[in-house]
Amino acid sequence: MTPEEPYAPAPEPGGPDAPSPYEDLTRGPGPGPAEDPAPGFPAADHGFAFDDPQVPEGGAETWDATPQRVDQAAQYVDAEAGPQRREPAAGTATRRVPRVLGALLGAFALIVVAVIWALVADRDADPPGAAPPPAPPGTPAPPAAAPAPAAPAPAAAPAPARPPLPTSYPAVATHWVVEPGPLRPDLAEPTFSTSLDGLFEEMYGQRHGDTILALTGDSDDEDLVVHALDRASGAELWQFGGTQVMCGQNSLPEGIVCLHATETDPATGLGTRWHVAVLEPATGAEVRTAEVDAWVAAIHVEGERILLFEQRMPAPHAAVTALDSSLAPAWELDLEGEEHHAQLFSNNRIISRHVPVPDGPALDRPRVRIVANNELVAFWSGSATAFIEPVSGELVGMPWCSRLVDDGERLWCNEPDHAKSFDYGLTPLARTEADVRLAFPNRDPRDGDVTTPVFLDGSGVAVLVDPTTGRSRGPLAKTQTGQAFGMTTWPSAASAGGATFVGSHDYAARVDLAAGSVVWAGTDAKFWPAVYVYGDNLLFPDSTLCEVDPETGDVIECWRQPHGYGIEPVGDQFLAGGMDEIALLDLP
Repeated sequence: MTPEEPYAPAPEPGGPDAPSPYEDLTRGPGPGPAEDPAPGFPAADHGFAFDDPQVPEGGAETWDATPQRVDQAAQYVDAEAGPQRREPAAGTATRRVPRVLGALLGAFALIVVAVIWALVADRDADPPGAAPPPAPPGTPAPPAAAPAPAAPAPAAAPAPARPPLPTSYPAVATHWVVEPGPLRPDLAEPTFSTSLDGLFEEMYGQRHGDTILALTGDSDDEDLVVHALDRASGAELWQFGGTQVMCGQNSLPEGIVCLHATETDPATGLGTRWHVAVLEPATGAEVRTAEVDAWVAAIHVEGERILLFEQRMPAPHAAVTALDSSLAPAWELDLEGEEHHAQLFSNNRIISRHVPVPDGPALDRPRVRIVANNELVAFWSGSATAFIEPVSGELVGMPWCSRLVDDGERLWCNEPDHAKSFDYGLTPLARTEADVRLAFPNRDPRDGDVTTPVFLDGSGVAVLVDPTTGRSRGPLAKTQTGQAFGMTTWPSAASAGGATFVGSHDYAARVDLAAGSVVWAGTDAKFWPAVYVYGDNLLFPDSTLCEVDPETGDVIECWRQPHGYGIEPVGDQFLAGGMDEIALLDLP
């Protein structure tokens, strides 16, 4: 890819006659006319790459995704965001397209996947007319405008054109491919399911040393069983099954933590009592067990603590119960009554797997981040985030906070019409101008949860923000919003290997926030929804996998990925997954 001419800092707002800092962006993203694709770029192989919409909270009434599963294409959307589905309305039956039609719908399914990702993956705006939370005492207002800077330097000469890319690619090789049928002869049409831990970002597998866990069930996520597969061969090692079964993404030193419900609420079917077990990874033997009373919606293991995130009835009622490594109770934290508790919930049904939550409020795409020098667990759900000290269970704070980013020195959160920063004690530091907010922060999870925040203005243009003051310094990259089915789609950000990227539907760029510049930009490869470290290079996991040079943006090699709907890193390897198969990829 070619280096992009850095933008000069834009003039600060200066009245109605001030020039627009975005005046030269109206032609569209990237060098040249917006409609001109990169030479030789195989657009059909990549499909769509819409990334980061804002669908208002409460938007289920105005956006009506079909409440059916098209070969589970709608299930894969959020690797932040991870897999997700739209929950059918009460009394609406779900049905599955017969397998013989799945192959015929493959190309259409990928388009559906991309569009649904765009429309629901990071819906975190507020209901129409919602009032923003008042600024806490002591929150500094955005500083006054600074004088306009000097005129930009002359543009650099354009780089020479590169040769066109191939129009087709070989299929990616695999170590093994596993289908659900041989694993579940007891079911007529078994499928792989997502979200082994109940959280929103996980896809089709977990890796625990030389063991990979996968989840099977029927099309309604009932009769669930966890399967342990040998990483080298894909052979099944053991099973762990039960009602609403879950396993933590991280392990204890003694083994994998899994649980299933042994008692359920008669009115809803939600689990209220759970068998918790620490399992030996190679054999599945139960090293330690306990019975726990809780309304568990998700599990996360952090250090010596097992955190059970609860969705108690009647809703909305969020709580967290913690066990120590011996499975003894450690602490309990009831979030009901805390400020912004309601923002953890939504009436929309954007889910990672079916659970029998009744109509009404439900935890809204719950995620976990480890922040503040690895000292706090951040439980991010909907438009609020609870920051918890995992050893003591102390709630440090629960601000209005979506698209959480820890930049290594401070925390950034989106509020309804701006972004705000906090220190690690949750004291407010600064805020951006109105309509300048965080782009959705995708990241390679193997790098941890410290990433560089990327900000967008109200038109979807990536803008440079002073992290100390919150003041905008002008446009950074030529991103812009898009449209899908009448909805606005937004650019998103990604971090991998210490590099930061921003992209929209037909544009991708590596940016250097410290220098305030674009390192390279172009359209040869797109990231959707993340970027992963791949040896010394990067892997852009769109519908075609592309190895990309992080320094130049040049595409080194690409492969077709026919196994399911997306990939996820499992240690130093990548697992591809879909409803009908999972595959451990054998990349060169």
